[in-house]
Amino acid sequence: MANYDLRCLSPLEFETLIRDLFQEKMNITLESFTVGRDEGIDLRYLTGDGEDLIIQCKHYIKSTYSQLYSNLKKEAPKVRNLNPKRYILVTSVGLTPKNKNELKSLFEPYCKMDSDILGIDDILNLLNLYENIVKRNYKLWFTSTIVLENIIYSENYNKTQIDIENFQNFLPKLVVTNSFDKLEKILEEKNVCIICGIPGSGKTTMMKFLLMKHIERGYQPIMITENISEVYKMYHPERKQIFYYDDFLGQTFLEENFQKNEDSLICSFINRISSLKNKKFILSTREYILNQAEAKYEKIKAIDIYKYTINIADLSSVDKAKILYNHIWYSEIGVTNIDELLEDKNYMKIVKHRNFSPRIIEWMTVPKNVNSKYYINTFIKNLENPFVTWGNAFESQISEYSRVLLLILGTFPAPSRNLTFDTLWDAFLNYYSSDFRSEPLRLEYKSSLKELDGTFIRSYKSFNEIVFYLHNPSIRDFIHSYLLSDEYHFSSICKSAVSFLQIVEIWNIIKNNGDLNKCTKYIDFSIYLKKIDELFEDTKNIDCNKLLFEDKLYLLLEIASTIHDAEYVNYGNDKIKLLIKMNYDSKTNLRQLYNILILVNKNELLFSVYFNELLSSSKYAVISKTPKLLDDFVLITRFIQETGIVFNEKEMMNLKNRLILILNKGFEEDDEGGVFMYDPELDNFDHIGDGIEALEEINSDLDSLSELFGPICKTTKIYIEKKIEDYYSNYEPDWDNKYEETKITDYEKREEFEIDDLFESLKDIVL
Repeated sequence: MANYDLRCLSPLEFETLIRDLFQEKMNITLESFTVGRDEGIDLRYLTGDGEDLIIQCKHYIKSTYSQLYSNLKKEAPKVRNLNPKRYILVTSVGLTPKNKNELKSLFEPYCKMDSDILGIDDILNLLNLYENIVKRNYKLWFTSTIVLENIIYSENYNKTQIDIENFQNFLPKLVVTNSFDKLEKILEEKNVCIICGIPGSGKTTMMKFLLMKHIERGYQPIMITENISEVYKMYHPERKQIFYYDDFLGQTFLEENFQKNEDSLICSFINRISSLKNKKFILSTREYILNQAEAKYEKIKAIDIYKYTINIADLSSVDKAKILYNHIWYSEIGVTNIDELLEDKNYMKIVKHRNFSPRIIEWMTVPKNVNSKYYINTFIKNLENPFVTWGNAFESQISEYSRVLLLILGTFPAPSRNLTFDTLWDAFLNYYSSDFRSEPLRLEYKSSLKELDGTFIRSYKSFNEIVFYLHNPSIRDFIHSYLLSDEYHFSSICKSAVSFLQIVEIWNIIKNNGDLNKCTKYIDFSIYLKKIDELFEDTKNIDCNKLLFEDKLYLLLEIASTIHDAEYVNYGNDKIKLLIKMNYDSKTNLRQLYNILILVNKNELLFSVYFNELLSSSKYAVISKTPKLLDDFVLITRFIQETGIVFNEKEMMNLKNRLILILNKGFEEDDEGGVFMYDPELDNFDHIGDGIEALEEINSDLDSLSELFGPICKTTKIYIEKKIEDYYSNYEPDWDNKYEETKITDYEKREEFEIDDLFESLKDIVL
């Protein structure tokens, strides 16, 4: 027998649940009334001869029996005035037989029997008798252990379970608005939904709500955390599955760009899911990041048809009121601040505020804030300036060392999953090294980590090392904004950077958040260039080992082409000379060389000194590396089409013959789903990937080769597309649409009157 947690329901939701249960049990239709001014009536059934039945609901989940009894003594005169034929009392307080008899005595002769008094155990019994009612009351279903039973077979069970459990804890505060209906419609019709919006608009909440609804329908949840490749490890043709990818661009796009073919694989998977009824895919991202991705990656534009943008302005006043109300109800707010909230209807100042934000509501109802002095004034101050959401805590509630540590952490690229204790310590020490001895500072460093962990930052253990990263993207947004408003700290961190990755991130902060025409106001670019020079050849730092010479050169040339500073241009040209030598020595990474050539082409006048020699050496570098995989040919195709390098007829014929040799041998698959492609150098087949992911990647590569090598690829493409179609068609669709959504509001009265009555019930918190 399921044991449901009624604490997840607000008084209004509790009353709706009781109405539904009694309508089912008695096969009648009950009238509902606005919360608050009920005059002893919550639910009523009339036969035409007078009031036959009144049901009173008392959701005193935080109260004792004695508090309930004391309050009901005041209710008894109201019931006598109503003089119903039958009166039923339902409460979420636990009752003994003695309690029931005492309460019945208060309302005699209207309560006919002890069973007209129902406590929490009676409600749970009815819920188990009428499970269809539970399914319509999503909070009861979603917070039960039954939800987790639907994910025990998931291969990524641990991370998915923890994520769902965290959302279950938040669920009581959730308010379902019209946006949820629109999102669900997109997901129902297209099987894919991309939720966009500004930070703090509720993207993740909406994603998790849709996820939970589909878990109830029997879908296996699959959480994606790093990149789209994870879906291919978890994909099962016959199972009903729902994949979800939170902030799918925010963690990878701005700082690192997509991994190889990531944009193609995302679009390919979205297109595939859109045609399958037993699969769903939900993604979320910040709108401005999606816009940047669409501008840079042509294929990303195609997913725009699945987009839904959350606009807080679309929320009604009642919706906003319920969001505030639920957060207050489930907070630890005391009598004083409840009184302040209700005085002169101060809650309306919050509900009607132009900067109403679910994130600020969440922040102002956490334990340390909800009982602060001058609560309403502080609340309004946060709404007036959303920067204060993090700024107040940053500037007033943590130490100076913690503030510096956060700013430093914000200059390492997201997700910074490899930012170990020692790496962060080196950066912290370097910031203070001129004024502090290392040992006392190390104690401050450890203290700051402890202070920040769990609020601003998170940590986990990986291979016997503690790894740190920012708690969520909004904190990174805040840090970047703060740095752009604080030239001193920004320049100081730039001077003390210990990793070239920090140098890259500092540029990204300016590029993605600042005004490039005024970028010199953020940092001293002469100091920045000295730091680039200092770290350019650094190989000691483990993070820097991940950056190639070409990566660093690309950053340098991008800055030079943006700020048009002669010193940067000259320094860049000196490094281009080294790149030319690397090209002739066949030591260049061709992928980054391609990016450098595109950038130099666009700024030929700036880098004209070695332009022709760079093109010649780059062609030599390309020809010297014999292609052996399809993506090698894709890259060569891009060089030919976009960089200005020209291949003669003989060189093109050699490429075509090479491609024919590889494709004629074809591909092989083993019994475990491994995909192998012929390698002419080894005269053997090399493993290139597994299952559908490898097939999709091959198909994407063949698409890219179609313009230059179309006829050569035709037979292979037909073969690969047939393999993909066979893979995805190997299932029997099982579409189960049992869920019937319950509307939140049954009332049609004026907004303000409804909001007033809603907040009046907050008095029950402190009975």
